[in-house]
Amino acid sequence: MTPASVVLLPSPRHDSLYLGLASAAARGGTCPRAKVGCVLVSIGATHMVGLPPVRRVLAVGYNGAPRGLAHCVDVGCDLRNARCDRAEHAERNAVYNAAAVGAATEGAVAYVTHRPCWPCFRALVQAGIRGIVYQEAYGEEDPRLVETAEALGLVLRQVVQELPSPAPPLFTDFYDIDDEPSLGDWEAGGTS
Repeated sequence: MTPASVVLLPSPRHDSLYLGLASAAARGGTCPRAKVGCVLVSIGATHMVGLPPVRRVLAVGYNGAPRGLAHCVDVGCDLRNARCDRAEHAERNAVYNAAAVGAATEGAVAYVTHRPCWPCFRALVQAGIRGIVYQEAYGEEDPRLVETAEALGLVLRQVVQELPSPAPPLFTDFYDIDDEPSLGDWEAGGTS
C-alpha cells in the first residue's frame, strides 16, 4: 500500500492532535498581523494487517521572516497591497523546513490553523501534499481552492471544533522565571 492509496478519513483524535500542534507552532509566529501554524504529517501504510496507518510529523512552520532577516516584531511589517511581504507564510515555511532536512512531503497531509491562501495552497500542491485540514477560515474564501482540490482529488477539509489550549511553553519562558535556581545554586547543592 503506497501513501497515496491510504484514505484520509476524518479522524477527530488526529485532527485535534495535529491542529493542536499547529496552534502551538503558530505562537512562534513573528508577524503580528496573523499567528498561523502548519504541521506536515506523513501518513504511510503499515506492514501489519488491521493496524491504522503510521503517522509521522515531517515539519512544522509558522509565519515569520526568512532565516537571517529581521522579523516584523523587531522592525515592523512590510505592507504591500494590504499584505505583509516581510513574513513568509506558515505553510511555505513548513515545506521549506521539510526540504531543509530532506523530508519527503509527497502524500503528506498539512494541518493548518487557518485556511491557506491561494499561493500557499499552490505551494502545498507542488510539494505533493494530498490533504489539507484547517481550523479557521481566513480572509475571503477563494473558490480556486475547492475547484483545484476537487480536480486533483486533494482532500480540503475544515474542522470546526474547540481545540484544547496549547500547553504553556516548556522552554521559552524557562529563563524568564525569577525564582528559578541559578547554575551556581545547582553546583553548590543549594537546591532540593
